[in-house]
Amino acid sequence: MAVFRLCGFVLTFLVAFGAIAQDNSEDLVRLGFFPPMDEDIVFRIQSVQEHSFRGNQRRAEWTHELHLRLTGEEPPDMMTGSYSIRAIQAVENVERDIAYLFARAIENETYPFKMLRLGAPVEIDWARVKVRFAERLPGLTDRATAAAIERLLPVFEPDGVGAVMRPLWVTSVAHLRPFRRDATWMVTEGLDLPAWFFVPGSKLETYGGREEGSEDLLFVWRITPNPQAARDTLGPELATLAAQAGGLDVPEAEAVVAQATADGLSVVEGGIVTYDPTPGLIRTVEFEARLGAGDINRRVEIRIERLKPE
Repeated sequence: MAVFRLCGFVLTFLVAFGAIAQDNSEDLVRLGFFPPMDEDIVFRIQSVQEHSFRGNQRRAEWTHELHLRLTGEEPPDMMTGSYSIRAIQAVENVERDIAYLFARAIENETYPFKMLRLGAPVEIDWARVKVRFAERLPGLTDRATAAAIERLLPVFEPDGVGAVMRPLWVTSVAHLRPFRRDATWMVTEGLDLPAWFFVPGSKLETYGGREEGSEDLLFVWRITPNPQAARDTLGPELATLAAQAGGLDVPEAEAVVAQATADGLSVVEGGIVTYDPTPGLIRTVEFEARLGAGDINRRVEIRIERLKPE
């Protein structure tokens, strides 16, 4: 992936966007979200996660389709509709991937959801999803993994978006945050942003412009948290992953992670969005997130492609 090799993209100076983007000021532009009502919006999502710890490596990969249908509005700033997950395909090592297991548990079923008018999912009927997940989980994975996942469920409270629509939520930065009209980098400090590795008070860098030879726009972003804040926020999650990868009990894994992150935890994530002005929706997303400390590393790679509307 070329998420962080941005020099390979040629962007031309931004001119008037009309209805395809929304101005926040004379100098800033934010990509609009103009979904068709009562029609299917379908995204194909490819997910890859890699973990390494003390030389042990594990890679999980799978794909699925996320079907959305927006049917109403809820003042002052919400849209309502339904969603379903379909066409799940396991590529490798998915039997312990929590996102894959959530998807399998509710595959082909339909649930209500809510979305900000700006383009970010915020609620997925988590109460019903949890019940269905609890019913199906024992038949989807081994007993030890099921028990570990059940202990993690409070992490997804109260709305459950991170359990089912995490790729869409994380990449909604492209709708929620602006970029500069003059195609220079914009840097904003101290933000609480949708992120795969969420750390309060992170730095956001954004860049955007028109793709040469196309009517599409490109939006590029990068999030970098403070290393000490990342350690304090993500240490417990990292310890759980280290325990799974290294066959350690939790106290031993916590001690290993504490030593490895004594000077902080390196985290960076970001992506490149291609925005289609007709119908006013994202066309593709390339996203990558990396976390590392010593010999503990984690990488997430997401590709999203809009299938409908074409």
